[in-house]
Amino acid sequence: MIKKQFLLIAAIVFGAFSLSAQDAPKVAIVDLDLVLKEYDQFKQAQEELKAQQERADAELRPMVDSINSLRSEIQVVTDRINNPTSSEESQMAARKEAATLQGTLEKQAIEFQRMRAEAQRTIAQREQNMLSMVLDDVRGATAAVAEEKGISLVLSNQNQIVLFFDNALEISDEVLAQLQSAKSN
Repeated sequence: MIKKQFLLIAAIVFGAFSLSAQDAPKVAIVDLDLVLKEYDQFKQAQEELKAQQERADAELRPMVDSINSLRSEIQVVTDRINNPTSSEESQMAARKEAATLQGTLEKQAIEFQRMRAEAQRTIAQREQNMLSMVLDDVRGATAAVAEEKGISLVLSNQNQIVLFFDNALEISDEVLAQLQSAKSN
């Protein structure tokens, strides 16, 4: 579906220019997946993100261990509560202990969720920044290659991302004028 839309857009752009200009613009495609997969800086950035995720996991590991330990303690206390041979006093003390442990567990679980969410937000932000920097590099390289080869428009093979276009293709002012004139009629 996306490829059909992409081909349709490319055909319209190419057709419109071939009708209106003697020199039809050259249109090119960049396989962004391939470029990113092979781009050393992208690989390095991904490794850094992976290392950051591992560090975050390592920092959270003691909290997970503590939460699991509390769950085990609560189970032991619950078993004491449910033991028919336990005295009423022993069961009452076990209920109190279970309530205290449950409160501690809930506090630790909330803190764990907060810390994990914060770590994930930080990693996601760094990933977004990294991707933005890499795409800026790709756009710059694409522009250089396009200008060298006389290409007017370069699209990505995914999501119809425009990586480069010749200013001769810019028709925003004309589109705005058309919109304004259509609105006044």
